This record gives sequence, C-alpha cells and structure tokens, in this order.
Amino acid sequence: MFFMKKLFYILLPLLALLIALIFLYVSKGNKNDDLKIPIKEENINDSFSPTPISTKEVNRGYQTTWILARSVSKIKLFLNLEEKLSSNDAATKHNCDNLVSGGFYDTENNPIGLFITDGKKLEESKVSQLFNGYFYIDPEGAHIESLPPTKATIGLQAGPILYINQKPVKLSLEKDEAARRIVVATTKEGKVIFIVAYTKGNPLSGPRLTELPEIIDELSKNAKLDIVDALNLDGGAHSAFLTKSFQLTEISTIGSYFCTEP
Repeated sequence: MFFMKKLFYILLPLLALLIALIFLYVSKGNKNDDLKIPIKEENINDSFSPTPISTKEVNRGYQTTWILARSVSKIKLFLNLEEKLSSNDAATKHNCDNLVSGGFYDTENNPIGLFITDGKKLEESKVSQLFNGYFYIDPEGAHIESLPPTKATIGLQAGPILYINQKPVKLSLEKDEAARRIVVATTKEGKVIFIVAYTKGNPLSGPRLTELPEIIDELSKNAKLDIVDALNLDGGAHSAFLTKSFQLTEISTIGSYFCTEP
C-alpha cells in the first residue's frame, strides 16, 4: 500500500505536466485555426498579379488574345526605326511586362503619320482615308479619335478606325488580305486593351480588315470587355505580341511598339 501511494505522488506531477502540454497544443492549434482566412483569387491584390491576358475563339474560327493594361500610366511608346530591335530584345531592354507592335511606317523608314513619345512629337499628322485614327494618352486618360490630339504624352496615327461609340464600323476596301491583326481599344472604364487576332493553325495569318470590326464587336460582347473605340495597328509580318506566357513574334522589323511596365 505504501509503495502504491509513493508511486502515485511520483506520477502526479508528470501527469499534470502532460495535461498542461496537451492543453497548450490544443489552444495553440485553435488559435491558428481562427486566423486562417480562405483566400480566393478575386481577393488577391491586383498590384501583385500579372497583367490579365485572355484568349477566345471568335466567329469564323479566328483566335483572339488580349491584354488589359492595368494602368494607363504604365504604357510607354517607343520608335524602333533606327535601333531596329527585335521584339524580344526591345522587351528586355525596357523591362516590358508586355510588348505590342505599334503603328505603320513608310518605305523611307518614317512613321506614316503623327508620332509622339515621352511628350515629344517626332512626326506630324497626315491626312489619310486609311490611316484615319489616333490613339493617344493625355492627362485625362487614353483616347481613340479621328482628330489629332492637342496635348499628349504618347500618341500615334494608324487605321482604319474599327469601332466607334460601341459600334462596329463598316469598312470598304479595294485590297484586303488575310493577315494577323493588332488592335488597340479603349473601354467604358477608360482602360486600354491590346488585341491580336490570328488564325489558330497559322499565327501569321488572320482576318481581313473588313472582318475585324465584327470580330471586335463579338469579342466585346461575349467577353464583356465593354469596348468603346478601337483602332487597327500594324499587323502581318511587322507585328508582335509578347507577354510572359504568350508570344507572337515578327518576321520583319516592327516600326514602333507599346511597352507596359511592371
């Protein structure tokens, strides 16, 4: 009997210690559980996410891929007619999150019309039935207009205009070939979207210009992009569309390019 009582007094502190450790472990676990908040994708801060890029097949089997620029202030425009950098080299040089080819240039290596970069006008606007639009960014935001801007940090002349006030423009062209197409568009919220339309099996080919307004209309409605205005940029062999996960490179030199910074 004496031995059993002595054993009980020896084991009692150890039992108390064991109970205390179990209680501490359970309490700590419950505390952590209370701090666990389910994180859904839409709760992640956009500033830490890559620029949204999406792909959708549209009418006639063409593929469209687009970039929604997170901030107008992060869009830069560079002329490439002297350096003649490849799109990949240009993206590396300027640390571009995304790179999209810009406007057209002539046989004398000049932009076909207005060209403004970093607030400096490098080329004046020209009257043209085909190149009848201007994409530019000024202190009020991004715009696509039929008249040149009076004040802009970046801007270029291109065309034709494909979409005006949320409606497709009916185009009539004498010569119209199938080619990869690059488009810049603005939305109801004042955001900028860069779009490439191409043939799925042959990325250098794509829709005719006359098909492009309806493609933009379909994309805007089905993907709920709320596009207001859209302008055709240089396409075909002179076009490039680069993101971190998707690349369509050029065959010939791109005359200029948009760079969205991280």
